[in-house]
Amino acid sequence: MTFNVRKMTADDGTPNSWNNRKNIAVHAINNFGPDVLGLQEADKVQIDYFIANCSAAYQSIGTSREGSTTMGEFSNIMYRSDKFILLDWGEFWLSETPNVPGSKSSFDSEYPRMSTWVKLQAKDNANAIFYYFNTHFSLVLEAAEQGANLILNKVAEQVKSPDTPVLIGGDLNRTEVSPVYSIFQNSDLDDTWRKAGKSFANDGTYHAFTGETDRAHIDWIFEKNASAINSIEINRYHENGYYPSDHFPVNLNVTIPLTTDTTARPIGQTIWLKASANGNYVSTRANTTDSPLWASATAANTWENHQIVDAGNGFVSLIAKANNLYVSARITTADVPLQAKSSTIGSWEKWIWVSNGDGTVSFRSIANNKYVSARSSETNSPLETRIDSIATWEKFTWGNR
Repeated sequence: MTFNVRKMTADDGTPNSWNNRKNIAVHAINNFGPDVLGLQEADKVQIDYFIANCSAAYQSIGTSREGSTTMGEFSNIMYRSDKFILLDWGEFWLSETPNVPGSKSSFDSEYPRMSTWVKLQAKDNANAIFYYFNTHFSLVLEAAEQGANLILNKVAEQVKSPDTPVLIGGDLNRTEVSPVYSIFQNSDLDDTWRKAGKSFANDGTYHAFTGETDRAHIDWIFEKNASAINSIEINRYHENGYYPSDHFPVNLNVTIPLTTDTTARPIGQTIWLKASANGNYVSTRANTTDSPLWASATAANTWENHQIVDAGNGFVSLIAKANNLYVSARITTADVPLQAKSSTIGSWEKWIWVSNGDGTVSFRSIANNKYVSARSSETNSPLETRIDSIATWEKFTWGNR
């Protein structure tokens, strides 16, 4: 969903004030139940209200157009934290200095404009990964054209695989006959409204709280590499003639294909793992209670052998050859080490094999979304799933036995 929610204080003292429409806005969101929601003109209070009152569990990503976490208008992205893992995110400004927070285009000195993006992975399938870019363009044509090109450049820079799905949504302040629309439509992305065969008559998304449908269609979502556009609708939800915003939200349902390359995973093979942090092999100390895993061995023998098993939906499991049991994260207790002690595969025994691009791999547990760490800064510390990002301690080299 893309939704310009109208700045909170813009209509104070009128029937369209935020206090009068905030619950209508929540109901408009809940009635569709988007997995990903790109907002425009949102104040922090509005974002917090949505997170507290929408029926789904949402996480918000992004700062305001001034670069603040508390003040100003946001073009943030809310995503279902119960359904997706945030792999990466970023933001940039639609100006000559895109990495400078709050910077303005030389074509429009009135307001800074920006784009926020996320890279998401489905929790139930490691192969389902996609990007969503959210934006709100300037009313000045040249600045909007500059913004469109900057976003396409960022997509090319950030999205390495030609098969990964990408969606760009937002309030472009331009209709389908605009050069700004054409910049996106003439790229390798498609307007989902047009691709779905929708009519451009009575398709207005801006209505100034009137509910009229024959005004400008200026809120769009473009895509590439989605398997299918299942539906797209302009959300005209209202309650007794009162609307959630001066814009109608746009609801889009697409199918995300399974595109992550998992061919490099050594499924069915027995391998050794060596911690990059200390150069030691990962060993299952099967002669020790609960068989913890340690990066402690200087040679690879039976205790250092682990078989990689396909756990389905892009996940892997590891069998310790020392005792033929699955490696488990045991996340129900704080700081419990990885242990080779499970006879079956459950969520604690499923991992995402992450290729880091430098010849190393990392492992992320689907049970708590944290990375396996060797913790080599501490004497005799076992492996644990406890780190939120990848650094040297979370990297391993591997080889066949």
